Amino acid sequence: MPTIDEHLATALADESQSYFKFMAYARKAEQECLPQIAKLFRAAAAAKAIQALENFENMRVVGTTLQNLEAAETGQSHLFKEVYPPMVEQATAEGHKARTMLGYAWTLAAAPYFRQALDATKAGKDLPEGELYLCPYCGHIEFGVPQGKCPVCGEPAEYYRKVA
Repeated sequence: MPTIDEHLATALADESQSYFKFMAYARKAEQECLPQIAKLFRAAAAAKAIQALENFENMRVVGTTLQNLEAAETGQSHLFKEVYPPMVEQATAEGHKARTMLGYAWTLAAAPYFRQALDATKAGKDLPEGELYLCPYCGHIEFGVPQGKCPVCGEPAEYYRKVA
């Protein structure tokens, strides 16, 4: 019989996938000029995010900020070194359209950002105050107001979104 933590992990995976599925559905509804249906999907996605966060809390996997940064850096390094390279290679070999986004994800491994935050935390500090921006096309993170084009996907900087 599964433990409660195993049940919570299964629920977490399901809630997480549902969140992204509903967000994709919302994007499609917006493209089809159905804003109220898009809003419904975004609300359902937000509910799934709340449930997923509760599962994380109940699984006791959220530690101190220092522990969380160490886990984030390790996870992102693993993605960058182990997960994405063979996926990009296979998608490229197959001519699959996913190769572009996989290439972005591989390029965007956030480990250096987490390393910077980890170093600051170990020194008893926060990151320097400033604005963060996110490229809505590829997910590139930019510290400070972006200039020119996204260095990853080439989209104009004016499309970046300020992170609250």
